[in-house]
Amino acid sequence: MAALPRCFLVALLLVAGVLLQASAAPPGEGEPLPAGESRGRAIDGQERQVYRIAVTAGSPLLVTIDQQGIDLAVEDGIPGEPAAVTVNAPNGRWGPETLVLTAAGEHLGAWAAILRFLHDFLVGEYGLITMAISYALAIVLPIVTTFFLVFSLLEDSGYLPRMSILVNRVFRLMGLNGKAVLPMILGLGCDTMATMTTRILETRKERVVTTMLLALAVPCSAQLGVLLAMMASLSPLAGLAWAAMMIGITLLVGWLTARSFPGEAGDFILEIPPMRRPQLANVWRKTLGRLNWYLREVIPLFAIGTAALFLLDRLRVLGAIARLGEPLVTGWLGLPKETSSAFLIGFLRRDFGAVYLLDAATGPHPLLSPHQIFVAMITITLFMPCVANFLMIGKEHGFKVAWGMAGFIFPFAFLTGGLIHHVHLWLTRF
Repeated sequence: MAALPRCFLVALLLVAGVLLQASAAPPGEGEPLPAGESRGRAIDGQERQVYRIAVTAGSPLLVTIDQQGIDLAVEDGIPGEPAAVTVNAPNGRWGPETLVLTAAGEHLGAWAAILRFLHDFLVGEYGLITMAISYALAIVLPIVTTFFLVFSLLEDSGYLPRMSILVNRVFRLMGLNGKAVLPMILGLGCDTMATMTTRILETRKERVVTTMLLALAVPCSAQLGVLLAMMASLSPLAGLAWAAMMIGITLLVGWLTARSFPGEAGDFILEIPPMRRPQLANVWRKTLGRLNWYLREVIPLFAIGTAALFLLDRLRVLGAIARLGEPLVTGWLGLPKETSSAFLIGFLRRDFGAVYLLDAATGPHPLLSPHQIFVAMITITLFMPCVANFLMIGKEHGFKVAWGMAGFIFPFAFLTGGLIHHVHLWLTRF
């Protein structure tokens, strides 16, 4: 692992109760750290620092590490033994890493284990609150609200039906008609919601093809914002190349899917309303209706997906998969092995994986070169959006179709990213 930039750690500890002789580590192992004190320390990549904290059995303990330019993990345990709890929030190299636990005594061991499990499930690295609720409400909801508002303005003005007519000929190449542009545009806000809106299409073939394209190459608003931030490190030409590749892949995969899937496209019959100035009451009502759907339908799927992440992490499956994927990431994609975790998270939340890559691409000491940023952008964009989207596909089309799409999308993403990397290597030889 390449040495990461040095940074300072600030540990803030709040302990309820009187300090006793019982401690988290044997005497002499680790620097003593009294309750309520903070420490500033420099740390390098792969360095491990140990602090000994004495607490009363049954007392709560809060430890906060302020990351300033390096991604850290906080562990609770005895030196020389496996960590009892490990926290590494998906915030990259900046921001807090928080560990909350209750010191166990002999008579509190079972209760402490239960409390620790509940803590990890609610506010751990893959916690219901720290990941599912905070992501759905604090990150996605503002972006989706803005998108729904703009979409409602276009809808109430009468422009969307006209757009359907304009793109009908292009969509016919993919076995679709102009109506499919509506869920495709909605996919720029939330792919999970857009998958449900494919119900407006008349035939099963159209619904499946559109769902496939949404899951493959249409970035949701949260991921699109992260990708635009990554593009700031590239030239405008690279940004145009990324957009052109996404459009080309959409047309190619849509054309192939339409010819491999039986059935015909439905008739394109659409009422054209007159163009008018949007009515604010209508726009507000439509936006609130879509937000109500988002809160009722999508957030529970976020919670289910986060719970799946939590269980895989508890079973040590995530770490094992990351280690297995390192040769693919370093050898085929030509990226640093530190980015393996980004693609692992990307299997379950594509935009979270993009955030990991953004952190590696920015800052005073970026890990990725411009070429590597471009390869990473292409690869992570072609991932399936999230577990919630996978569950929605299963709900709408059956889990056989959902697994079939996942089995195509993830290998195709790595294949495309690797081809771009190796074509670049071939061109640089001349």
